[in-house]
Amino acid sequence: MGIVFSGGIDSLLLAYMVQNMGVPFTCYTAGVEGATDLDWAQRVAERFHFPIKIKNITLAELGNVIPQIITTIEDHSLNQVEAAIALYFASRTAYEEGEQVILTGQGPDEIFGGYPWYSAVVDQEGYDSFEQYSWEDALLGYKETFERENKIAAAHGLEMSVPYVDPAVIEVAFQISPELKIQRGND
Repeated sequence: MGIVFSGGIDSLLLAYMVQNMGVPFTCYTAGVEGATDLDWAQRVAERFHFPIKIKNITLAELGNVIPQIITTIEDHSLNQVEAAIALYFASRTAYEEGEQVILTGQGPDEIFGGYPWYSAVVDQEGYDSFEQYSWEDALLGYKETFERENKIAAAHGLEMSVPYVDPAVIEVAFQISPELKIQRGND
């Protein structure tokens, strides 16, 4: 099993849970050569003893693959293409390593209040507005993120799973008091 790994809290927690279940896995990350994100992912993986494969993307590779990414995700907007790059290379690496399933840590920002602008919503409009934005963002997750990522995984012969958006997880997340997710005062 592969895990798309940034070294951030979402992918770290996901890898930690898989490791504790005793399921063999490898973390996959990709980024432009010299990016601090790659160093961070490597350090976090080493700290928690996660096996990791890192793909350093050269500028030449990047230029060559952008048309393939646009074709794969069926979208040419800058935001969607930019968001697809690291996952495209991580998925390709996972496929080359013989993976069949990859997990991604997408979803917690929407359901647990992880986006920075949610703090401003709480401070300016209150918790009811925050919950409304959070719910709307969770519903938009498929169109904004998961559809793109599923297309990339499928293009590499992989099945993608997004455990954080399991209905049971979403149900629990929205039962948590919003005051426990974000504190007033520029949290």
